[in-house]
Amino acid sequence: LCPSVLKIDDKIKYIGEFAFYKSDLTLYISAVEPPIIQTNSFYTFKEIHVPAGSLDLYKSANNWSAYGDYMIGDL
Repeated sequence: LCPSVLKIDDKIKYIGEFAFYKSDLTLYISAVEPPIIQTNSFYTFKEIHVPAGSLDLYKSANNWSAYGDYMIGDL
């Protein structure tokens, strides 16, 4: 079971398959560089908060681009 709000710090570099499969998840990622994820690391999100200066980087990163509509650059 996964919590509704999840905070991932800048030490996390890789997120494996089926890591977070909760549809109403709000994710906060403090890493400037997007962690490596798989196509099936996540299910879907309510929101993904990333560093403001990294929003475009996350939106264009491999496998992260599928979640671009959920991303907010406000950290």
